[in-house]
Amino acid sequence: MTDVVCLGELLIDFTTLNSGESVIDSECFTKNAGGSPANTCVGVAALGGSSAFLGKVGNDSFGKFLYKTLKDKGVNVSGLRLSGKAMTKLAFVDNITPDDRSFIFYGKPSADELYDTDDLETGIISDSKVFHFGSIALVNDCVYSAAVRAAGIARAKGALISYDPNIRLNMWPSEAAAKQRTAECLKMADIVKMSDEEMEIATGTNDINEALDILSLMVVKIAVITQGSKGVSYRWGSLKGFVPAYDVVSADATGAGDSFAAGLLFQIARQNKPVDQYDEALVRGVIAFAAKVAAIVVTKQGAIPAMPSFEEVAAADIKLKE
Repeated sequence: MTDVVCLGELLIDFTTLNSGESVIDSECFTKNAGGSPANTCVGVAALGGSSAFLGKVGNDSFGKFLYKTLKDKGVNVSGLRLSGKAMTKLAFVDNITPDDRSFIFYGKPSADELYDTDDLETGIISDSKVFHFGSIALVNDCVYSAAVRAAGIARAKGALISYDPNIRLNMWPSEAAAKQRTAECLKMADIVKMSDEEMEIATGTNDINEALDILSLMVVKIAVITQGSKGVSYRWGSLKGFVPAYDVVSADATGAGDSFAAGLLFQIARQNKPVDQYDEALVRGVIAFAAKVAAIVVTKQGAIPAMPSFEEVAAADIKLKE
């Protein structure tokens, strides 16, 4: 079986080369493969898990670069489609501070926005332990329909459904539209990972404990709210708690949440017991592992190039904050 199957956008990130520079001021940019679900997919593979990606890129030089990048990273790309109708999405990223980023997206429509139910590789989905979806691709009705169908196939075969909203309001027609679709996706999910910035849009409250309680009233089994350098709050069945962040100096926060999701899903997929049978020690161990993966990633530049191996995570001499 495949540990984690991810569906969503795959794109090119052009990040300002020098820290502190905006897109307006920068003359040089670094090119990296990006896209939240793709980052998570590569992160799982880097840790030693099996992963597969479902999505669409343009049949252009950027799309071929992305296809090769995922394949070289050990991701199953048999479900990645090349479109002859649209180009690969590009994103230009401000690198003002390690924790302050903004994105300017190019391509309307881009290839990832044209992915639909006819593109689904149902065999991969049926053979997954975890199906993970979310992010900006779901703005598009055809991608959303594909995600709904894929989630239904995966659930019918006993897989867990994981959702990461990764809300970028500038990509939505309105905040109301983002809230509505997020609510629809939450109803499908067993596992939800979101940032504290996304929490209020998703739940209607800026109180973390209240947000966790709201999520637990849905079909969500595991709700995790990341708070950057502060740490992670979670509700795992009846268990509720907080794990502090690791004490590291951040160089680039790109991919922090995606790498956390990779560590979380990797650990869940490799356990031989249902998630509702985890005791508190195991839950905290899984959360701490995911936080350690993210801590390693933020000390490097980029998301996919920074994804660590399991051995690197195990050997990293970093401590949780007091």
